[in-house]
This record gives sequence, structure tokens and C-alpha cells, in this order.
Amino acid sequence: MNRTPLAWKNLTHQPARTIVSIGGIAFAVMLMFMQLGFLGAVGDTATKVYDRLPFEIILRSPEYLHAYDPRSIPRNTALQVAAMPEVFAVKPLSLGISTWQNPSTYEFRAVAVMGVDPNNSPLALPEVSQQLPLLLHDDYVLIDRTSNADLGPANGQSFSSADVGRTTDVLGSSMRIAGTFEMGTGLAANGQIITSEAGFRQVMPGTDPDHVSLLLVRLRDGQDAATARLQIEQRLQQLGGEVAHTRVLTMDQAVEAERRRWYTETPVGVIFGMGVGLAVIVGGVICYMVLAADVLSSTRIRNPESHRLQQRFPRQSPACASDNLSRRCDAARASRLAGAV
Repeated sequence: MNRTPLAWKNLTHQPARTIVSIGGIAFAVMLMFMQLGFLGAVGDTATKVYDRLPFEIILRSPEYLHAYDPRSIPRNTALQVAAMPEVFAVKPLSLGISTWQNPSTYEFRAVAVMGVDPNNSPLALPEVSQQLPLLLHDDYVLIDRTSNADLGPANGQSFSSADVGRTTDVLGSSMRIAGTFEMGTGLAANGQIITSEAGFRQVMPGTDPDHVSLLLVRLRDGQDAATARLQIEQRLQQLGGEVAHTRVLTMDQAVEAERRRWYTETPVGVIFGMGVGLAVIVGGVICYMVLAADVLSSTRIRNPESHRLQQRFPRQSPACASDNLSRRCDAARASRLAGAV
């Protein structure tokens, strides 16, 4: 018994239509995945800093906006938290946005700044750890190699060892590039630098030395992060004062909140989210048009006589049909009157 390959016959019956249909659907799929990729990139870049922090609990200000505008909390909160039996270590991290002057064009660009203690850095970056002794000089910085070329690398493309020793102005302070690292920058700034806490206060005027952007808590082995978070929160509320308002989050909660904020509260996230919705609608319309054209074509092939009759006697509009009916009725009435006479 011979089998008829119906699927293959349908595809090859009209090759041109098949190619056009495949192209339309491929374009719709590509458009949707492209917009999803843009939206995903927003979330991935938003958590670049958190991905380099090997901690379970994060303490931050109740006025926190995003990673590079975290506001501040009292530094002495670290002493209170470190005394708890569940806590292994507490490390501070300062974050902010400053202005970097391009050494070549003298133009100013936004740059993200991280201030760390050279003797107690919270960053899990081996190449940064090796260069931390250089940051004992308050006017030394490490610059991210993935920073935009707008910041003025020596080769005009990306920062490298050729930039070590160059000096530039960072918000009125002369800073020297002591080394490079690679972590990746987000959408908040054109580049990223790391300096000491003293250097951070130089390039971020008005910073209170008794306050810090974030406190990062590492728990002892076997401690549950969710349980420890509640215990730390209760302890801070018992202390009262400014520290009682400190927000305590697990790292997973902080990452999720950061992504949600960039997705729903920033223009770039909202625009890319709308792009995903628009791409889905366009894709659905294209698929509907392809399927509708295929069904209509199949109907004409299966009912050729009906199609020919339709072409020979095209369907009239309601107005035309009504007009023709009136004429026929008038002709019939006139014929009856003539017969009566």
C-alpha cells in the first residue's frame, strides 16, 4: 500500500507561497527573541555587582533606589550584626556615580565608583584582590576594561595595561590609574572604577565617613539565610534609632528586587517590555495572515467550480442587491398591470 506524503505535498505544491510563509514566520520569531534578548540584558546588567558578592545577607537603606544610588546606613550597624552568633563576617561596600574626564578629549562622562577597604574587600574578583595593595594610595583607582571608549583609553578602544599610570580628573580630584580588571558595567554609567574608601570620599563629595552604602553579611556554615535574615531584622529593631529602619534582605531577594526595579521602574526596561508585547502581537498577526492565506488557497483548490462561478457572478454589495430587487419588483408590477388592461 502506497502512502501519500500529504505534508510534503502541501509544502511543495506552491513553493513560492511556502518560502514566503517560512520567511514571515521566521521574521516574527526573530523579532520576539530579539526583544526578549534586549529585555533580558537589562536584568543581567542590573545585577553585575551582586553577582560578584559572595554573601547571603545584605543590609541597605530604606531609601535605596538601585545599586549605584543606594543611599546610606550607619557604619556602626556592622558591629551590632557581627556580634550575632549566626554571623561569620560583615563587610562594607560603598557605591555611587561620579564624573570621569576623558584624558584625551577632556569631556566628562558618568562613571560608577566602588569604594572598598583594601584590607577587607567584599569583591570576589581574583585580579582585584591581587591589586588591592595599590589602593592603599587614596588617589589610585582600578578601571574596568569593559568601560566604554568614551572614557578615553590610550588605544581608543578599551582600557589595558597601556593606561596604567595615566591621570585624569574624577569630579575635581586627580586620580591615577593603577590597574585594570574586568567585571562588566551596567546601564547606569559608561564605565566603572574601584578605589579605597578614602578615595571614594574624594570623588564623591559630601559622603559621610560614618555611613556606608551597603553592609554584606556572610553567615556561618549551616545557617539558613531566610531564618538569619529575620533574626538580624529583629535585632536591629530592638536597637531602635536609625538602624531600626535598615532593610535586611537575602541576596536572592536583593537580586530579584533589583531586576524588577529595572524592568518596571526605568524607561529602558519599560520600553523593552513594550517591545516584547508588540513583537508578540506582530508575530501573531503574521501567523494569522499566513494561515488564513493557506486556508483560502486550499478552499479554492478543493472547490474549483464554486470559485469559477464566484468569479463569473461576483457577489453584489447590499446596496446593489437592494437596487436590483426594486427594479425587478417594478418590472413585475408593470407586467401585471399590462395583463389586466
